[in-house]
Amino acid sequence: MLRDPQLVDDIVRMIRERHYSPEYAVSRVMRRYYE
Repeated sequence: MLRDPQLVDDIVRMIRERHYSPEYAVSRVMRRYYE
């Protein structure tokens, strides 16, 4: 899962730009990919 560079980039961007916690960023990105 975390070998996907786009997925990692999305998570890191949310953490850096939106100041999300790592757990919340992962949950938001995974929710978007799930839909």
